[in-house]
Amino acid sequence: MTVFSKWLLIPVIIMMGVLNQCTPAAIMNPCIWQGELLPGGPVSESVMADCVDYVTAVCMPEVDFSAPEFDMDQFFEWLNSTPCFANAANDFYYDFTHPTPTPVVEAPHFQCPTLHLTSPLDGLPDGVAAFYWDGLSVPNVQYTITVMEQDYSVLATFPAGTAWNVSGDVSRGAIGGGYQLWVRVTATTPNGTCLDEHLLWRETPYGVQPPPSPTPRIPIIRP
Repeated sequence: MTVFSKWLLIPVIIMMGVLNQCTPAAIMNPCIWQGELLPGGPVSESVMADCVDYVTAVCMPEVDFSAPEFDMDQFFEWLNSTPCFANAANDFYYDFTHPTPTPVVEAPHFQCPTLHLTSPLDGLPDGVAAFYWDGLSVPNVQYTITVMEQDYSVLATFPAGTAWNVSGDVSRGAIGGGYQLWVRVTATTPNGTCLDEHLLWRETPYGVQPPPSPTPRIPIIRP
């Protein structure tokens, strides 16, 4: 008994198609048609060939051509009626146009008991703020101040290099946002990052400072 692998079926089907005066359109057409409809025009022949290989691997069963019960007409009827090839081609081109993004490997986060934001702690101006913090007693640490909305969406970042202070415009006109903002100081070392953050009120445009609500310093690890 001779059993043909699905990977050998393409040339076999083409040969049978020539003998029967037909072509394996059920396999190739979905890859051709859907490839032509992609943004940017038709895909290359190599991509189309990969599509044909994919739909063949997904849809084509093992076929024993020597089996007494094998019916060539019935096989071609199934070949031309199954929706599997069109569905598989659609899946192939979706994956082709939506590649899996390369995961971003972030530096590990760890706690730094000595990292403290020291100013401002009583509120932010509607203008330029000077930020100060107690840094780490290790060399080559890079510091950054990040100002965020209450939902942690980033409004502004102020890189400080190795200094323990930096200034930046946190006015509504410069960075937008509401009146209660997170201020985070991040220390980045060769071994990872650590941070300290506070939720602070920002001065209104009329110079009236909203009453601060007690928010404890949060020396936490946050991705």
